[in-house]
Amino acid sequence: HTDWVNSLIINKDNELISGSFEEIKIWNLTTGQVKRTLTGHNSWIWSLEINKDNELVSGSADTTIKIWNMTTEEEKRTLTGHTWSVLSLVINKDNELISGSGDKTIKIWNMTTGEIIKTLIGHGSGIWSLVVRQNNELVSGSSDNTIKIWNMKTGELKKTLNGHTGWVMSLAINEKNNEIISGSRDKTIKIWNITTGQIRKSLAVHNGSIDTLAINENNELISGSVFGIKILNMTTGEVKRTFSGQTDWVCLLVVNKDNKLISGSSDNTIKIWKQI
Repeated sequence: HTDWVNSLIINKDNELISGSFEEIKIWNLTTGQVKRTLTGHNSWIWSLEINKDNELVSGSADTTIKIWNMTTEEEKRTLTGHTWSVLSLVINKDNELISGSGDKTIKIWNMTTGEIIKTLIGHGSGIWSLVVRQNNELVSGSSDNTIKIWNMKTGELKKTLNGHTGWVMSLAINEKNNEIISGSRDKTIKIWNITTGQIRKSLAVHNGSIDTLAINENNELISGSVFGIKILNMTTGEVKRTFSGQTDWVCLLVVNKDNKLISGSSDNTIKIWKQI
Protein backbone atom coordinates (compact mmCIF):
# COMPACT_ATOMS: atom_id res chain seq x y z
CA HIS A 1 0.00 0.00 0.00
CA THR A 2 1.12 3.57 -0.65
CA ASP A 3 -1.23 5.03 2.01
CA TRP A 4 -2.62 4.26 5.45
CA VAL A 5 -4.16 0.81 5.92
CA ASN A 6 -7.50 1.71 7.53
CA SER A 7 -9.37 -1.60 7.34
CA LEU A 8 -8.62 -5.34 7.49
CA ILE A 9 -10.67 -8.52 7.37
CA ILE A 10 -10.03 -12.22 6.71
CA ASN A 11 -12.32 -14.23 4.41
CA LYS A 12 -13.30 -17.89 4.68
CA ASP A 13 -10.40 -18.87 2.36
CA ASN A 14 -7.98 -17.36 4.94
CA GLU A 15 -7.12 -14.53 2.57
CA LEU A 16 -6.41 -11.12 4.06
CA ILE A 17 -8.30 -8.14 2.63
CA SER A 18 -7.07 -4.60 3.28
CA GLY A 19 -8.53 -1.19 2.52
CA SER A 20 -6.57 2.00 1.96
CA PHE A 21 -7.00 5.07 -0.28
CA GLU A 22 -9.28 4.19 -3.24
CA GLU A 23 -8.16 0.55 -3.39
CA ILE A 24 -8.78 -2.80 -1.72
CA LYS A 25 -6.14 -5.54 -1.87
CA ILE A 26 -6.64 -9.29 -1.39
CA TRP A 27 -3.51 -11.05 -0.09
CA ASN A 28 -2.20 -14.60 0.15
CA LEU A 29 -1.20 -14.80 3.82
CA THR A 30 1.32 -17.59 3.21
CA THR A 31 3.34 -15.86 0.49
CA GLY A 32 2.54 -12.26 1.40
CA GLN A 33 1.72 -11.58 -2.24
CA VAL A 34 -1.19 -9.48 -3.53
CA LYS A 35 -3.65 -11.73 -5.40
CA ARG A 36 -6.17 -9.12 -6.54
CA THR A 37 -6.79 -5.37 -6.32
CA LEU A 38 -10.32 -3.93 -6.34
CA THR A 39 -10.90 -0.34 -7.41
CA GLY A 40 -14.11 1.66 -7.57
CA HIS A 41 -14.18 3.89 -4.51
CA ASN A 42 -12.80 7.40 -4.97
CA SER A 43 -11.66 8.03 -1.39
CA TRP A 44 -10.50 6.21 1.76
CA ILE A 45 -11.95 2.78 2.55
CA TRP A 46 -12.74 2.94 6.27
CA SER A 47 -14.44 -0.40 6.85
CA LEU A 48 -14.71 -3.92 5.41
CA GLU A 49 -17.12 -6.79 6.10
CA ILE A 50 -17.92 -10.18 4.53
CA ASN A 51 -21.51 -11.36 4.18
CA LYS A 52 -22.98 -14.87 4.28
CA ASP A 53 -22.55 -15.21 0.50
CA ASN A 54 -18.78 -14.57 0.89
CA GLU A 55 -19.17 -11.20 -0.80
CA LEU A 56 -16.99 -8.33 0.33
CA VAL A 57 -18.67 -5.15 1.61
CA SER A 58 -16.70 -1.89 1.78
CA GLY A 59 -17.56 1.47 3.32
CA SER A 60 -15.80 4.61 2.15
CA ALA A 61 -15.25 8.30 2.75
CA ASP A 62 -16.90 8.78 -0.67
CA THR A 63 -20.21 8.18 1.28
CA THR A 64 -20.95 4.89 -0.54
CA ILE A 65 -20.98 1.21 0.37
CA LYS A 66 -19.98 -1.29 -2.31
CA ILE A 67 -20.63 -5.04 -2.50
CA TRP A 68 -18.04 -7.10 -4.43
CA ASN A 69 -17.68 -10.61 -5.83
CA MET A 70 -14.19 -11.44 -4.55
CA THR A 71 -13.53 -14.13 -7.19
CA THR A 72 -14.48 -12.18 -10.30
CA GLU A 73 -13.55 -8.77 -8.79
CA GLU A 74 -16.96 -7.57 -10.01
CA GLU A 75 -18.62 -4.68 -8.21
CA LYS A 76 -22.13 -6.06 -7.71
CA ARG A 77 -23.95 -3.16 -6.09
CA THR A 78 -23.43 0.34 -4.68
CA LEU A 79 -25.53 1.43 -1.70
CA THR A 80 -26.17 5.15 -1.38
CA GLY A 81 -27.98 7.00 1.39
CA HIS A 82 -25.34 8.34 3.73
CA THR A 83 -24.32 11.99 3.34
CA TRP A 84 -20.87 11.68 4.95
CA SER A 85 -18.07 9.10 5.23
CA VAL A 86 -19.09 5.50 5.98
CA LEU A 87 -16.85 4.81 8.98
CA SER A 88 -18.02 1.42 10.26
CA LEU A 89 -19.80 -1.72 9.04
CA VAL A 90 -21.12 -4.88 10.66
CA ILE A 91 -23.43 -7.70 9.52
CA ASN A 92 -26.10 -9.12 11.83
CA LYS A 93 -27.51 -12.65 12.16
CA ASP A 94 -30.20 -11.91 9.56
CA ASN A 95 -27.48 -11.03 7.00
CA GLU A 96 -28.51 -7.39 7.17
CA LEU A 97 -25.79 -4.79 6.79
CA ILE A 98 -25.44 -2.06 9.42
CA SER A 99 -23.41 1.05 8.64
CA GLY A 100 -22.24 3.93 10.83
CA SER A 101 -21.40 7.27 9.28
CA GLY A 102 -19.99 10.72 9.89
CA ASP A 103 -23.53 11.97 9.16
CA LYS A 104 -24.41 10.84 12.76
CA THR A 105 -26.75 8.06 11.56
CA ILE A 106 -26.71 4.26 11.61
CA LYS A 107 -28.47 2.58 8.69
CA ILE A 108 -29.67 -1.01 8.39
CA TRP A 109 -29.70 -2.32 4.79
CA ASN A 110 -31.13 -5.19 2.80
CA MET A 111 -28.04 -6.19 0.82
CA THR A 112 -30.03 -7.94 -1.92
CA THR A 113 -32.24 -5.02 -2.83
CA GLY A 114 -30.01 -2.20 -1.60
CA GLU A 115 -32.98 -0.83 0.34
CA ILE A 116 -32.58 0.99 3.68
CA ILE A 117 -34.67 -0.93 6.23
CA LYS A 118 -34.18 1.46 9.13
CA THR A 119 -32.22 4.54 10.16
CA LEU A 120 -31.16 4.85 13.81
CA ILE A 121 -30.72 8.40 15.08
CA GLY A 122 -29.33 9.24 18.52
CA HIS A 123 -25.62 9.94 18.31
CA GLY A 124 -24.44 13.54 18.21
CA SER A 125 -21.43 12.81 15.99
CA GLY A 126 -19.88 10.16 13.72
CA ILE A 127 -20.12 6.42 14.47
CA TRP A 128 -16.64 4.89 14.37
CA SER A 129 -17.36 1.40 15.65
CA LEU A 130 -20.20 -1.14 15.50
CA VAL A 131 -20.53 -4.62 16.99
CA VAL A 132 -23.47 -7.03 17.17
CA ARG A 133 -24.14 -9.05 20.32
CA GLN A 134 -25.20 -12.71 20.30
CA ASN A 135 -28.76 -11.60 21.15
CA ASN A 136 -28.65 -9.42 17.97
CA GLU A 137 -28.47 -6.13 19.88
CA LEU A 138 -26.32 -3.49 18.20
CA VAL A 139 -23.59 -1.59 20.07
CA SER A 140 -22.23 1.64 18.59
CA GLY A 141 -19.28 3.87 19.55
CA SER A 142 -19.12 7.50 18.49
CA SER A 143 -17.05 10.69 18.42
CA ASP A 144 -19.75 12.12 20.74
CA ASN A 145 -17.78 10.11 23.41
CA THR A 146 -20.70 7.71 24.07
CA ILE A 147 -21.58 4.07 23.49
CA LYS A 148 -25.17 3.19 22.65
CA ILE A 149 -27.02 -0.15 22.74
CA TRP A 150 -29.89 -0.59 20.26
CA ASN A 151 -32.72 -3.01 19.57
CA MET A 152 -32.28 -3.51 15.82
CA LYS A 153 -35.79 -4.88 15.23
CA THR A 154 -37.57 -1.87 16.68
CA GLY A 155 -34.84 0.74 16.29
CA GLU A 156 -35.23 1.56 20.00
CA LEU A 157 -32.25 3.02 21.87
CA LYS A 158 -31.98 0.82 24.97
CA LYS A 159 -29.03 2.32 26.83
CA THR A 160 -26.31 4.99 26.60
CA LEU A 161 -22.95 4.41 28.30
CA ASN A 162 -21.17 7.58 29.43
CA GLY A 163 -17.64 7.66 30.82
CA HIS A 164 -15.17 8.34 28.03
CA THR A 165 -13.84 11.89 27.63
CA GLY A 166 -12.75 11.34 24.01
CA TRP A 167 -14.05 9.74 20.82
CA VAL A 168 -14.99 6.05 21.13
CA MET A 169 -12.97 4.53 18.27
CA SER A 170 -13.20 0.78 18.88
CA LEU A 171 -15.45 -1.82 20.49
CA ALA A 172 -15.33 -5.51 21.34
CA ILE A 173 -17.78 -7.82 23.12
CA ASN A 174 -16.90 -10.36 25.80
CA GLU A 175 -20.17 -12.34 25.86
CA LYS A 176 -18.84 -14.80 28.43
CA ASN A 177 -18.62 -12.02 31.04
CA ASN A 178 -21.52 -9.91 29.70
CA GLU A 179 -19.11 -7.07 28.94
CA ILE A 180 -18.47 -4.39 26.33
CA ILE A 181 -14.85 -3.27 25.87
CA SER A 182 -14.23 0.18 24.39
CA GLY A 183 -11.11 2.01 23.19
CA SER A 184 -11.02 5.78 23.03
CA ARG A 185 -9.04 8.86 22.05
CA ASP A 186 -8.93 9.65 25.78
CA LYS A 187 -6.15 6.97 25.83
CA THR A 188 -8.17 4.53 27.96
CA ILE A 189 -9.76 1.13 27.49
CA LYS A 190 -12.94 0.69 29.49
CA ILE A 191 -14.66 -2.59 30.37
CA TRP A 192 -18.40 -2.18 30.94
CA ASN A 193 -21.05 -4.40 32.52
CA ILE A 194 -23.74 -4.54 29.81
CA THR A 195 -26.64 -5.03 32.26
CA THR A 196 -25.83 -2.20 34.66
CA GLY A 197 -24.00 0.09 32.19
CA GLN A 198 -21.30 0.56 34.85
CA ILE A 199 -17.54 0.65 34.19
CA ARG A 200 -15.90 -2.41 35.75
CA LYS A 201 -12.36 -1.39 34.85
CA SER A 202 -10.58 1.51 33.17
CA LEU A 203 -7.14 0.74 31.74
CA ALA A 204 -4.56 3.37 30.82
CA VAL A 205 -1.89 1.27 29.11
CA HIS A 206 -1.30 3.24 25.89
CA ASN A 207 0.09 6.71 25.17
CA GLY A 208 -2.45 7.51 22.45
CA SER A 209 -5.86 6.80 20.99
CA ILE A 210 -6.95 3.14 21.06
CA ASP A 211 -8.25 2.81 17.52
CA THR A 212 -8.65 -0.96 17.38
CA LEU A 213 -9.53 -3.87 19.68
CA ALA A 214 -9.73 -7.62 19.12
CA ILE A 215 -10.19 -10.75 21.26
CA ASN A 216 -8.08 -13.85 20.57
CA GLU A 217 -8.94 -17.52 21.08
CA ASN A 218 -7.46 -17.41 24.61
CA ASN A 219 -10.05 -14.73 25.50
CA GLU A 220 -7.29 -12.13 25.82
CA LEU A 221 -7.86 -8.55 24.74
CA ILE A 222 -5.61 -7.10 22.03
CA SER A 223 -5.38 -3.33 21.69
CA GLY A 224 -3.64 -1.15 19.11
CA SER A 225 -2.47 2.43 19.48
CA VAL A 226 0.42 4.66 18.44
CA PHE A 227 3.56 2.54 17.75
CA GLY A 228 2.34 -0.47 19.71
CA ILE A 229 0.06 -3.43 20.32
CA LYS A 230 -0.67 -4.86 23.74
CA ILE A 231 -2.24 -8.15 24.83
CA LEU A 232 -4.12 -7.90 28.12
CA ASN A 233 -5.77 -10.20 30.61
CA MET A 234 -9.40 -9.02 30.52
CA THR A 235 -10.10 -10.02 34.12
CA THR A 236 -7.14 -8.32 35.80
CA GLY A 237 -6.26 -5.72 33.17
CA GLU A 238 -2.64 -6.88 33.32
CA VAL A 239 -0.50 -6.31 30.19
CA LYS A 240 0.80 -9.76 29.23
CA ARG A 241 2.73 -8.89 26.06
CA THR A 242 3.70 -5.81 24.06
CA PHE A 243 4.51 -5.81 20.33
CA SER A 244 6.39 -2.88 18.87
CA GLY A 245 7.47 -2.57 15.26
CA GLN A 246 4.85 -0.42 13.58
CA THR A 247 6.35 3.03 13.10
CA ASP A 248 3.04 4.89 13.36
CA TRP A 249 -0.59 4.44 14.44
CA VAL A 250 -2.01 0.90 14.57
CA CYS A 251 -5.36 1.41 12.84
CA LEU A 252 -6.70 -2.15 12.62
CA LEU A 253 -6.17 -5.59 14.18
CA VAL A 254 -7.54 -8.98 13.16
CA VAL A 255 -6.80 -12.52 14.36
CA ASN A 256 -6.87 -15.29 11.73
CA LYS A 257 -7.87 -18.93 12.15
CA ASP A 258 -4.25 -19.88 12.98
CA ASN A 259 -4.42 -17.38 15.89
CA LYS A 260 -1.91 -15.11 14.14
CA LEU A 261 -2.31 -11.41 14.83
CA ILE A 262 -2.38 -9.09 11.81
CA SER A 263 -2.08 -5.32 12.11
CA GLY A 264 -2.59 -2.47 9.66
CA SER A 265 -1.01 0.90 10.25
CA SER A 266 -0.76 4.50 9.12
CA ASP A 267 2.88 3.70 8.25
CA ASN A 268 1.34 2.05 5.11
CA THR A 269 2.28 -1.49 6.20
CA ILE A 270 0.55 -4.70 7.25
CA LYS A 271 2.40 -6.88 9.75
CA ILE A 272 1.78 -10.48 10.85
CA TRP A 273 2.73 -11.34 14.44
CA LYS A 274 3.05 -14.59 16.35
CA GLN A 275 1.15 -14.49 19.65
CA ILE A 276 3.65 -16.19 21.91
